[in-house]
Amino acid sequence: MAAFEERLHAAAGKHLAGATAAAEILYRELVEDFPEKAQARHYLGFLLQQQGRLAEAAEEMEASLALDEGHAERHFSLAMVHSGLGHPHLAEKALRRAIELDPQQYFYHTNLGAICEQSGKPEQAESSYLEAAEISPEIADAHFLLAELYLRLGRHADARKRNWLGIAASHGKGFSKMVHAQSLHETGKMEEACSLLEKWHAEEPDHPVPIHLLCAYRGDEIPERCSENYVERTFDAFAENFDNVLGRLKYSGPALVKAFLEETLPAGQFDILDLGCGTGLTGASLKPHASLLEGVDLSAKMLEKARERGIYDRLHRSDLSDFLERDAGSRDIVVSMDTLIYLGHLEPVIGLVAASLKPGGWFLFSTECLEEEVPYRLDISGRYRHSPAFLRKILEEKGFEIARFEEVTIRMESGSPIRGHFVCARKRGE
Repeated sequence: MAAFEERLHAAAGKHLAGATAAAEILYRELVEDFPEKAQARHYLGFLLQQQGRLAEAAEEMEASLALDEGHAERHFSLAMVHSGLGHPHLAEKALRRAIELDPQQYFYHTNLGAICEQSGKPEQAESSYLEAAEISPEIADAHFLLAELYLRLGRHADARKRNWLGIAASHGKGFSKMVHAQSLHETGKMEEACSLLEKWHAEEPDHPVPIHLLCAYRGDEIPERCSENYVERTFDAFAENFDNVLGRLKYSGPALVKAFLEETLPAGQFDILDLGCGTGLTGASLKPHASLLEGVDLSAKMLEKARERGIYDRLHRSDLSDFLERDAGSRDIVVSMDTLIYLGHLEPVIGLVAASLKPGGWFLFSTECLEEEVPYRLDISGRYRHSPAFLRKILEEKGFEIARFEEVTIRMESGSPIRGHFVCARKRGE
């Protein structure tokens, strides 16, 4: 026995030192001299696995388990080898035995879930991931794996919940402070969310985001709109990757505008104003219908990107209301996609849009849905949601006839659809 242990220790020392060829020779000598010892075969199999010699590794590991099958970690190693060989059924069998022997090992369950997914067994995958999340809820992986699974299954609410749990469990690592705070709020850790924002505010007293989000989270002293500083800072930071991000989020605004204009209006005749034009994503849909196309945005960096497109006749850096107050009533079309969500009280700006339009002119815009019986609410995203009844009332009061009021998916966030309204209203008078 002593001789075996000494020789095994020497072989393992070579293995750990990276002298794999020498270690393999020593392991094979041990297997030959002590064929009844499972440990030597397992270590040899593990070395072969590390070298990518998976078929040989599986043979040695199976031989080891035939001698002594009571070690969960050895079944787990065999499962990883079978997975690498493309044998998911054998990998699943080995993992289930590992779990029988040691049911509290988190990574046994997450790996079993992944193998079940690969084998087309989503219900069993879900069960495994849930078990892992229950064993160690403070580890993010299982939450994110569940979020991805739920997305593939179309279970968007469940995906969103698990995504927030994963971000919170990871302490926001790899995410912005804003998203980290949202994750804490969404997982019921309101005090922690507010503490994070308060600390952020203390560290950066001039930064508008923590102040704005604290209003949203606490529900008191709700501003009627996002501050200019908030909008400018948010979108200046976002400008470089804006188009790519909205592409991944499946932002539908430009397609909605394009379809409506093609259905309703001829090309090339209209004076069009793009309010909150951003990088010009919607402008590309407007250009074929425009004799004059102007864009307005608060973010200088967004306007730089819009200018690079070469589709706008003029671009203006301005607050929307300030610009509209100076704008004569000469517009045929005013478009404001994904912009009014940064305003709560919409009556003033819709009135200014009406004044900017010619009689018979069109106002196309989007909002995010609010199902409560209040005009608007500041959401934890930092954006405002608006009730459809409130929108209809204001449009009527400001002299618009509604041609389209459609509930749509504006974009995807955390795997879940963000529902909104796409509204096309025409100014009375022609």
